[in-house]
Amino acid sequence: MIGEPLGCTGSPDLQRMRNTTTYSLVHSDGYVLYGDHFHKHRWFSFWDVKLGKPLVERMQIKGDSYRREFEKGFAVNNKNDQSVAVKFPEQVRRLSDGSFSMTFTIPGNDGDIFMKP
Repeated sequence: MIGEPLGCTGSPDLQRMRNTTTYSLVHSDGYVLYGDHFHKHRWFSFWDVKLGKPLVERMQIKGDSYRREFEKGFAVNNKNDQSVAVKFPEQVRRLSDGSFSMTFTIPGNDGDIFMKP
C-alpha cells in the first residue's frame, strides 16, 4: 500500500510521508500527492515551507542516500536500510523536530528538510 490507509484514518505514517516527499525533491522537479486510494488527503505543515529553486543536482551522501541544495534549504533522502550522517556547511534547522545543528542522522528509509538560517 502506498500513502495513507483508506479514508486517511488513524495516525499518518510520517516517516513514509517524509521519505516520499524528500525522494521527489532530491530526484526530480516534480511533486508528491500523498493520500489514499480515493483521493482523500491530509495536509502536513512540512509542505508549507518554501525551499526556493534548486541550486544543484542531487549529491550522493553514501549508498542510496542523497541531498539537494535549494535557495533556502536542503532536502535529504535516505533510501538505505541503515542510518546515515549528513553534515552541512552551516547550522540549519531540521523541520521534523525543529532542532538546530550542522550534523544530523537520518534513519533508514526516511528523509527530512533542513532550512538555512
